[in-house]
Amino acid sequence: MAPVIKPARRVKHVDYELSFDDLENPGCGYGFPCNSKGKIGILEWLKLHPLGRKNLRMVRHDPKRYPARLECRKWTETIPAVIECVACGSPVELIDQWASSCPKCGTEYNGCGQRLAPRSQWEFEGDM
Repeated sequence: MAPVIKPARRVKHVDYELSFDDLENPGCGYGFPCNSKGKIGILEWLKLHPLGRKNLRMVRHDPKRYPARLECRKWTETIPAVIECVACGSPVELIDQWASSCPKCGTEYNGCGQRLAPRSQWEFEGDM
């Protein structure tokens, strides 16, 4: 097993979105990133595409057609482990449970950091 440089870890995120449903077109609407109070700060505003800015002005101009609501989205991201390649010493990010390759020498590892045999030695079972 290859030495672990950084173990895998899970990171929790919370994002907020100011959503506007289009009451004249059910199922349609707009959403914009905001803070936990529903405010769209200058940084969020500047990150919006010019058409996004135009859409935000449009929905704010007509609150009866586009009622606003604040949405909270919680999600978790897994940051993959990084190991040291036993063949060349380069870092290898274990991004795939099946097989991840060393970017320098091509040595492959499974998601647990175990070195795999070269693909030329792999045998497949079943229909391919």
